[in-house]
Amino acid sequence: ENLPKVLIAFGSETGNAEAIARSLARKVKLCQPKVMSLNSVTKRVKSISREFTHFLAVCSTFGNGEPPSNAKMFFSNYDLGSIDTVSCVVLALGSSLYPMFCKAGKN
Repeated sequence: ENLPKVLIAFGSETGNAEAIARSLARKVKLCQPKVMSLNSVTKRVKSISREFTHFLAVCSTFGNGEPPSNAKMFFSNYDLGSIDTVSCVVLALGSSLYPMFCKAGKN
């Protein structure tokens, strides 16, 4: 079969983004998705385009528009030029009550 190879990554301080990422993984379980933190993606960015066809990122915003702790390395080091052949989607989470609503996901 020619199923998509899916990587679902999350940045989550309270667990909500991780729960959504894992829920998405269950919905596409036929594709046998891999789920990991955005920090873990940073360590593998060079091999992503060889291993995956689709990259879904679910990221919350913490504090004053900051990324969660398990995504900080990704945000400070990311160079996604090497995954330009991978279809990418971002789901940004946050509360519109805050001025930096969804800033981490937008970045």
